[in-house]
Amino acid sequence: MKKLAIILLIVGVVLAGVGVAYGAHWGMYADASGFHVMPKSVTEVSQDVDSFNAINVDFGNQSIVVQQGDTYSVDCRYLLAAPNVSVDNGVLKVSSSDSNTWFNIGFWWPNETTTITVPNDVTLDYAQIDNDNGSIDVAGLNVSTDYNVSNHNGSITSRGINVGGNINIKNENGSIYLDTNVCSENMKIQNQNGSINMVDYCKAAQITVGNDNGSIVMNNALGKINVSNHNGGITASIVNLSTDFYVNATTQNGSVSMNGKRSGNAFMQGYPDNGNSFTATNENGSIKLSDLVLQD
Repeated sequence: MKKLAIILLIVGVVLAGVGVAYGAHWGMYADASGFHVMPKSVTEVSQDVDSFNAINVDFGNQSIVVQQGDTYSVDCRYLLAAPNVSVDNGVLKVSSSDSNTWFNIGFWWPNETTTITVPNDVTLDYAQIDNDNGSIDVAGLNVSTDYNVSNHNGSITSRGINVGGNINIKNENGSIYLDTNVCSENMKIQNQNGSINMVDYCKAAQITVGNDNGSIVMNNALGKINVSNHNGGITASIVNLSTDFYVNATTQNGSVSMNGKRSGNAFMQGYPDNGNSFTATNENGSIKLSDLVLQD
């Protein structure tokens, strides 16, 4: 079996070279019908779809864009096969194609992107967006219940999101970038390898942010906030209005600074039951907090 795989790989490389010599741009692929030379260009398809009130996206290898606009539409830019697009019981379902491709060898793979447009005045019941390999960029959505985004390899960007329920964003390898994400209940942001950057005004009843390897930056965060990191700095400006605002920041290997003044490796003030609060723990890295109203 191993010898067969090596033989197929060698044959594939040779055929790919032949294909390039005869004008192919990307390489070659194999499916049940044999070996094929990659197309010279991508296919772009734009289609209006029936109205929907929820989104369920599940991709393997594409970039995903969700945006506001004037119509219900899905635009696809793909190389081999178009994604599956349907509206069932008011739910827009978009998923990877049912391609039977066994493997492919590409000298350069184009950026395949699916763009979903939601009318400006529409509030979705929920949004579920999952990807394996490729970026996710979501902007301007209004969601009445939950907004869930996950990725394995690629960045996540979430901007101008208003949610009546919970926000859950999870990544394994890639950055997370949030700008003006607001929800009525809980916001949970998790990453394993990559930075978390909450650039402006993230608000929730409770905000939980965790990272394994990468920096965490928060600007103008409001709520009961809990931040933890294993390897990387934590930098935060927090919206608090009084000296009884609860702050508890500790690091094992690094320093804690409040409004530019160092405070050893730990700082605490206020009482946990006062409502909005900020708790930060770090294993390897500094914690820098600013815009705090501190006790004398």
